[in-house]
Amino acid sequence: MRATSTSIAALTSTAVHEAGHIVVAYALGRRVTFIRIGRQMVPADHPHAELLQGSVTGGESRFGPALATEINYRVNTGTPLAADHLEWLRAELVTCFAGALAETRLLGEMDPEGAVADLKQASIIVGLLGITADADGGAARLERAEGVAQRVIAELSACVEQVAAALSQGPCEFDESSAHSLLEQSGVKPGTHRRLLDELAAERSDDA
Repeated sequence: MRATSTSIAALTSTAVHEAGHIVVAYALGRRVTFIRIGRQMVPADHPHAELLQGSVTGGESRFGPALATEINYRVNTGTPLAADHLEWLRAELVTCFAGALAETRLLGEMDPEGAVADLKQASIIVGLLGITADADGGAARLERAEGVAQRVIAELSACVEQVAAALSQGPCEFDESSAHSLLEQSGVKPGTHRRLLDELAAERSDDA
């Protein structure tokens, strides 16, 4: 969930950024199915392949369950979303904010490139959730989503720091089993903050 960077010095910020995403996701009850930090090959047909000279430094994290395809299909066909789809979207929205918030808290500043990439993802989720139909266009629930991410980062900042330290050792990849082991060893328990997603469930009267 992070934009890539050509700077080797960005490895620390990349690690913190991804640590923010995966700690918040896990605390919200999501599975962390894949983490990658380090070199990534750029396909020859990539629009900026020549500029990037074949590889970049960056990070990537993936989360389960993998409901994105099913959710998109339902939205495109006008089929109502089920409760688990809505919770997945709310968790994804909160997770989008976590990377930049972790950078700001631990490093004092965020990488604008990574933040923009996450905000683009957040805008897609906002559309799928349909919260733009709220009286304020969804602004209040978007602000609450960022607030939830900020709260989890604040309460688990020591865990984020430990995960980031492990990820910043150099290029690495984690599958689901090793990712969960890393999180557990860093003091993160699954689903401890899942209840906070209820704050995004509906427009509140005090949002008007």
